[in-house]
Parts: sequence; structure tokens; C-alpha cells
Amino acid sequence: LRANDVVIFSDVDEVPDVTIVKPLLQSLTSCIRIRPHWFNFSMDNYLGTWVLPSIWLTRFGQLETHMQAAHGGKASIRDLWGRELSQPAGWHLSFFMSPARRPAF
Repeated sequence: LRANDVVIFSDVDEVPDVTIVKPLLQSLTSCIRIRPHWFNFSMDNYLGTWVLPSIWLTRFGQLETHMQAAHGGKASIRDLWGRELSQPAGWHLSFFMSPARRPAF
């Protein structure tokens, strides 16, 4: 990776909204933290905005500097602070599966 490459950290079931994120990339100079919309089991079960930011966008150079400065490369991405978007900008899609496989509560 090169210093100017964009790195996105999220769980596999979290997807940033490209229509909101893409315009921000031109001026990305620090970490951006995103709270996604939270859906559980299906798109019909909206649980609101995820409580904490769970998607991070940063440049590789900034990430590399952060990792080297913190305890010899043993830092967590969750320690990489930056600006939190004021609006939700993505989706957290928990436990999506066929109705036959969904647990009964």
C-alpha cells in the first residue's frame, strides 16, 4: 500500500454508504468514524443508528504512523481517533439469513 491509499476498517456485515463517503475522500486527511444504520435479520427490521462508530476510513500513511507510534505497532484501529460523521453513513446488517435458519426468540 502507498501512503495516500484509503483504508476502510469494518466488520464484514458493515457497509459504508458510498454516496456519502466518496465525496469525503478527496479531502481525507485524518480518520473518519461512521455510525451505520442497524438492521437485524432483514431490511424490514430496522433498529436505529448503531450506538458507536464501527466503520473507520483513513489513509494508509496515517494508519502506519499511528501503528508505529503506539507501543511498537501494537495499537488498535479503535484507538485511531478522528472526526465522527454527524449522520449515519452505512449499514450494519446483522444475522441476515434465510427465514428457515433464523432463531426463534
